[in-house]
Amino acid sequence: MAKATAAKGTAAKRGAAETTAKEPSLYARTGDDARREAQRKLLLRTLKAHGWNLRASAVALGLSGSAGVVRALQEVAPEEYAAAKADGRIKAGAPRV
Repeated sequence: MAKATAAKGTAAKRGAAETTAKEPSLYARTGDDARREAQRKLLLRTLKAHGWNLRASAVALGLSGSAGVVRALQEVAPEEYAAAKADGRIKAGAPRV
């Protein structure tokens, strides 16, 4: 009897793992999309308010320095990041030694 119960538990766990591998629901995607858009707007608004000064924007947003702002931009606003790099608003950092 214990083996049958254990087998049922294992099958249930496999089923749970299979369900988590599915694509997120429309409900979940909507929340993810809304969060991403809100982060994008906040990031771009903050950068504009600070004249695209990455360090000042990082402080205002509570991110880990200018690299944190760049990572966030690459994640939530890749088009704006590419445009800012192309027109010089974001400059390449000093090479690390």
